[in-house]
Amino acid sequence: MQLRFSWRFAALALLSLIATASTPLPHVVAQDKASSSRGFVLEPGEHTLGNILRSAAKYLGRNFFMNPNEVDSDQNTVEIQKKLNLDAIGCEEVVSQIAYMKGFTIVPIDPLRGLYDVISYRGERTLEISTHALHLSPDEVLRKSELKVYVLTSFSLKHIDATRAAQQLRPLFMAGGGLNVLNFGTAGTKQSLILQGYAGQVASAIHLLRGVDMPQRQVVASPRREPSEHVSQQLALLSRAAKATATSRLAMQKRLTDLEARFAALEFSRKKL
Repeated sequence: MQLRFSWRFAALALLSLIATASTPLPHVVAQDKASSSRGFVLEPGEHTLGNILRSAAKYLGRNFFMNPNEVDSDQNTVEIQKKLNLDAIGCEEVVSQIAYMKGFTIVPIDPLRGLYDVISYRGERTLEISTHALHLSPDEVLRKSELKVYVLTSFSLKHIDATRAAQQLRPLFMAGGGLNVLNFGTAGTKQSLILQGYAGQVASAIHLLRGVDMPQRQVVASPRREPSEHVSQQLALLSRAAKATATSRLAMQKRLTDLEARFAALEFSRKKL
């Protein structure tokens, strides 16, 4: 499904900005003291997504609201081959990636109180993922690029037009459809570009924008020559070429005459012998 930036997206983006602009986002609320000393550990073997989420919630000091019928089902199991021992940031990133692989996104509801919702991005509540997008600065998005969380940011351009940038970049991020599409908007300004999508996608767009937002080269047209001047120059070139050709022809004619004279002399000497 192809998503286009519209008034609806603008309204959702504005609501998200208002809801999150005044609320600082702690990366980790409060870790469990007993488990934080040894890190978050995933042992080799099979784990249900529900058990991984519960362990991560305890380690990070959070509450994950989830449907046990979904996260504890047989189809939502994960096999770990190599033991993982992660710090808080690694735990948050890896668990969000595992949840995403199984069709879920961990959505911040009230980060200050450690309240998060586990929502299926294939189900009926898909739109709630985008409405709870985190409002982050571009640099914060880059720092969270490995986290499978929906984000919203504004990027300031210095040298290129925001509308044209959105038009050129949109086809590059349309694959997959649904929430996998990166949304672009301009909010009516020429230098401000709004980006909404998963952190990794938005980070890729930021890297790309920073690479192309350069001063545009000024192309100076060469002064136009008058037709008469151009014709005169061409005639002069042709005249010089004709003179060179005539000179060359005379030289060849003289050379030929000399050769004929020498040949005649040789022929006369041969007859006398």
